Amino acid sequence: MDASASKRRTSAPAAPVTHASASAPAPAPAPTSALPTDWWQQAHQAWQRWDVQALQALCEGARAAGPEHAADVQTWLGLADFMAERANALVHLDDAYQRHVDAARLPAAFAVVHRALVICLLDTSALDRVRDWLARWDTLSAHPACSPAADPAPQAAQPDRLWARLAPLAAVSIGGDGHALAERGAEELLADFRRPLQGWSPHEALMAAQVLIEHQHTVQRYENFDFLANAVQGPGLFEAAAPLLQSRWWYTYGYSQHLTGRGELAAQAWQQALQIAQVAGLPAAALQATLALARGLMSRGQLDQARAIIDAVQPQWGSGRTAQLIELLQLRARAELLQGKAVSALGLLDDAIRLAEAASLSQTEYSSCLSDQAQALLALGRTADAEQLTTRLAQEQLGRAGQIYRCQSRLIRSGRLWATDPEASRATLEEALRMAQQVRYTGFFGLLPATAAEHCARALRWGIEAPFVAEVISARALPAPPDAGLEWPWPLWLGLLGEFVMLRGGVRQTLTGKTPQKPLELLRFLGCQRKRCVSQALAMQSIWPEADEAAARKSLEVAVHRLRLLLGDASLLWVSDGQVGLDTTRVGSDVPLRAALVDRIETLAMTRAAAATAQQRQQGTAECLSLVERVVELTRGDLLAALPAHAWLLTQRRACRADTVRAALAAAGVLDQPSGDAERELLETALRIEPLAETLVGRLMAVYARAARRGDALRVYERYRSHLAELGAQPDRLLQRQWAELVSPAARPG
Repeated sequence: MDASASKRRTSAPAAPVTHASASAPAPAPAPTSALPTDWWQQAHQAWQRWDVQALQALCEGARAAGPEHAADVQTWLGLADFMAERANALVHLDDAYQRHVDAARLPAAFAVVHRALVICLLDTSALDRVRDWLARWDTLSAHPACSPAADPAPQAAQPDRLWARLAPLAAVSIGGDGHALAERGAEELLADFRRPLQGWSPHEALMAAQVLIEHQHTVQRYENFDFLANAVQGPGLFEAAAPLLQSRWWYTYGYSQHLTGRGELAAQAWQQALQIAQVAGLPAAALQATLALARGLMSRGQLDQARAIIDAVQPQWGSGRTAQLIELLQLRARAELLQGKAVSALGLLDDAIRLAEAASLSQTEYSSCLSDQAQALLALGRTADAEQLTTRLAQEQLGRAGQIYRCQSRLIRSGRLWATDPEASRATLEEALRMAQQVRYTGFFGLLPATAAEHCARALRWGIEAPFVAEVISARALPAPPDAGLEWPWPLWLGLLGEFVMLRGGVRQTLTGKTPQKPLELLRFLGCQRKRCVSQALAMQSIWPEADEAAARKSLEVAVHRLRLLLGDASLLWVSDGQVGLDTTRVGSDVPLRAALVDRIETLAMTRAAAATAQQRQQGTAECLSLVERVVELTRGDLLAALPAHAWLLTQRRACRADTVRAALAAAGVLDQPSGDAERELLETALRIEPLAETLVGRLMAVYARAARRGDALRVYERYRSHLAELGAQPDRLLQRQWAELVSPAARPG
């Protein structure tokens, strides 16, 4: 899963630090096989010089000397393949491991595991049999023969010392269980980078820094990212390192910036990685950086540019690396899902997961595909399947990954329960967002921004983790859902029902008599519209009805200019193609919100007759009650009650009153039984507007009767009968019967 763990801004990197002693020769390695000591010295020196040809020549010579040297030859051939960006480095190491184990040379086998784990992490495009290597690590790290105390040689003189220090960090980073050696090793390495490096080649320094930054991300220690960049990017060290390690360093550092919310710096780092790889002729590293660039563009909403990069990539560019083909399939699936093509996205993800399983990759290495698969299922309405998948993954994953999956599972469950059990939905959402805040998981539903926005809107409405949720909305620029209210972090909010309120960034604006009135009238007029926009002709006719066309157009231009100054952000108001309007993604208003809620209540009323089961009817009832409560909350008074009744305003007031009646009538058709204070308030408001609405009268009488408020029920009936009497009419028989039941002795208390 994309681990968008933190969006915190940190200071820019300081000036690079140089390490004059970084290329000092390493201590002479001790022999670990029957090969002559000078052969091992030469091989190790070739590694430190990053001399692939010399290392391969040494291996060929040792191979010719006899099969007893095969394990050591395979070890160094694996490193040579790693240095040359070949995909079969782990194949050689696997052969070396088996030979050492067969000969009962467990410390030597453990040394091979160290190298394999580090290569698994560094060459993320060449992953193979990761679970096997992690199992070997777990087994041998617990074996007495492989403990540091079992080797009498001084650790500083061991050629495997650096690999042994990096292996625990790599094991944790690629999904292995936590290990005490990892934390201790990380602290030791950080301490090493704080002073001139001794005994490391530039290649080893860059390799160690990359392993360390991967580990620091895994354990959520983001404060060391820039320090490590300063430590290795200085002249005299970085330029002396192999181009492959330079490219991979920039690739890894780019992700550190991406994961801490610095997208532009991430893109620059990935461009550096790509440029180095292209110049050096490193196709796998170049593809790795290319896919990272596409992923970054996609995360910033630049889908077309990302799609162009993805479509140009050919699978064979990965030089046989399974993980890169998986990532390519995943990115194509993401592009499909972001474009609303959930079926094709799910098919691509299924292919990627099958490929990962066939290659025996650890689930950690393709967990982002599984996370995306859950989102595709959710987009297809397969909510139960999505929840089941994330619940299973939460049980199988450890550490932060497990927390993220638990969070995902609960978010999905909250959405499923929202319509049928609002209280359970609220409790589940609170639990999920508490988890997300703890692990800084801001990227939930990353491929379904509308779904993420819906959950954020509910959380804000319910007062759940409000600062964190506001951070998520801001960092991801989530679109406001159609039912987002005042609680959403709108740059501009207009309260038009009752007293006029204008909020900018959540702060109420004080308007005085000196505030230009026509720009304000234009703002209020646009705020009343469903789409927050109208034709310029209608705006001129409504606000300047007495002016001729030329004068009205000039007045509109002046009003637009002054309104932009008043708003403080000219982009909130747009004029284009004969239209004038407010930016609906950043400007909210209670009038169109209330109208949308009423539309939803009417939709529930129309679909109720088609409800096949009692559960479906119950779901409709629960959702209707929630909507009614929000409509009542928004109905604070007449539209712009304190303003003079301009013709357009009278029209809008009538529309708002009609919306109230529509809501009450529709709710009466949905709710099985009278449902309490929210419905009573809505019915009272509607009857003040339409006192002769017979259906509403009977419903309100029933609400009061159910609440044992017999006097209020009779008052409603008498008021209705009085209105009819003025027109020379009488209530119909059903209402009279309802009244008779209320006044009968049996209905009287006591």
